[in-house]
Amino acid sequence: MGIFDGATDGIYRDKDVLDEDYQPDQVLEREDEIADYRDALLDVLFGRTPDNIFLYGKAGVGKTAVTNFVLGELQAEVETRDTADPIHISRVNCDSETTYSVIRELANGLLPATHSPYAAKGYSTSDLFDELYTQMERVGGTHLIVLDEVDHLTDPDALLYQLPRARANGYLNDARVGIIGISNNYTFRNTLSSKVKSTLMETEISFSTYDADELVSILEHRADLAFQPGVCEDSAITLCAAYAAKDDAPPVKQSICYAPPQTPPGKQTTPPSPTPTSRMSAMTSTAANSTTRSATRQRTHSASSKPPHDSRTNTASPHAHAKSRSPTSSSRAPTATLTRARHSSSHSAISTTSKCSDSSLRAKRTAARAVAAAIFGKSIWTSKRSSMSAKTLSRQTPRNRNL
Repeated sequence: MGIFDGATDGIYRDKDVLDEDYQPDQVLEREDEIADYRDALLDVLFGRTPDNIFLYGKAGVGKTAVTNFVLGELQAEVETRDTADPIHISRVNCDSETTYSVIRELANGLLPATHSPYAAKGYSTSDLFDELYTQMERVGGTHLIVLDEVDHLTDPDALLYQLPRARANGYLNDARVGIIGISNNYTFRNTLSSKVKSTLMETEISFSTYDADELVSILEHRADLAFQPGVCEDSAITLCAAYAAKDDAPPVKQSICYAPPQTPPGKQTTPPSPTPTSRMSAMTSTAANSTTRSATRQRTHSASSKPPHDSRTNTASPHAHAKSRSPTSSSRAPTATLTRARHSSSHSAISTTSKCSDSSLRAKRTAARAVAAAIFGKSIWTSKRSSMSAKTLSRQTPRNRNL
């Protein structure tokens, strides 16, 4: 018994509906765009040159689907009208293409089966244009050239200027040409030269993004075609619509396949783990607060332990008073003691003021060193502390000598 014996299609009615290349028979929520498209192509039904058309919009908003739908309807209608010339539709994706490569692909698409395709090298661009016009005249009718991602064409001016003017310049007599450009870049037209803009005189159709109600309508229709009855609940459709409405979501037709998982009812969700940036910010904040508190305690302790001033001897401490009565002291000892006491008091006041004004800066520096030590190891913390102590001693030594 084989492993695939008895296999069924399961929940699917027609899984092809979910494929990337699926073309719906009915395009929903694009009635206005389809109407504009129809008006621009009406001349084809009466044997006239159609308007050039440019479609703009983000990926996944239905530009290609509407184009395929409208051109399919036009093809079917042309076959029923005697006034309409046959239409020939050529499609080229212009991503990273040049005018030369696009013209070559268009010409090869019109060649008879007995003709060898044009080589990638060996022709000039003007020669390939001549070959393309020759094949268009041979086939006749109306040629609609769809240039998908036309904004990615490396040199669009030459192509978009030559093709629309082919009849006016005498390269075509019986055949007619219409350009349909599809672009994600709304400013693409601004990059074209002024003569190209005046030549195109195109009809612009803008495709806006779908809103939530439009997405629900599209996905409900697609789910009815893809799944067996009762398989896809309304809540799942709503979730897919919400997911597809996000700016960074995949195209609408993929959202029903790639909807994010839901959290089961009653299950506690785990909060996201902090990022390295948030962890470093927390460590810096904690270290800064700790250092600020430590500096405050040091200032308080220094102020409480400061020796009282003795007005009778004009000394700053009992130690200085005792030193002035020392048997080894000279007659100038009281003056020297007074000078030292005043200098000590002045230095203490300056030091205290400096500590108050620089406490915030020292707190930030100490916090930064604490973070560096936590990240890179204790050795860096120790080396920076040692270096800082050495610099502090070197700055204090000259002052101590003056005393």
